[in-house]
Amino acid sequence: KAIAKTMSLDFSIVVASRHELLTQLKAGKVDVILALAYSSQRDEYADFSVPYSSMRHVIFVRKNGRKIATFEDLTSKTFITIRKGVTEDFARDKLWLRSLVLVDSIEQALLLLASGKHDGVIALRTTGLIALEKFKIENVEVSPFEMTGGVVTMRFAVKAGDSELLSDLNEG
Repeated sequence: KAIAKTMSLDFSIVVASRHELLTQLKAGKVDVILALAYSSQRDEYADFSVPYSSMRHVIFVRKNGRKIATFEDLTSKTFITIRKGVTEDFARDKLWLRSLVLVDSIEQALLLLASGKHDGVIALRTTGLIALEKFKIENVEVSPFEMTGGVVTMRFAVKAGDSELLSDLNEG
């Protein structure tokens, strides 16, 4: 809101799933996605602002469950992540996982894990911690295992070619 006000931009906020927002951006139905991580796949249809925030991928595990201590542990376990998100891209491109289960929301992922299904959830730390609190999931925690290359920078995204709006956002 502050950037829009400073730059005298008219706006309305659309609340939708990440997949729906990406579909709407491609179709020209929305002008800006406020928080989107860069990926080479997304670069085909979106242009990105300078980064304004960083988040880290982590692994959520069940408390008192099988621990993840080494990179080799990643290749022998089954993980859950969100379909068509930057975390799926990260998991497929960087982690070389044996098995990846895709779901539509962080809530689904964490509830599956909490119920005893699969070995972990790969998600952005902040998103996962907020969901644990919101849905009162008490038997899941962040694994102390550090994943290399798991930092994601958040940016504004506009439809590819909208250089004027992108310039306004970068200046704001």
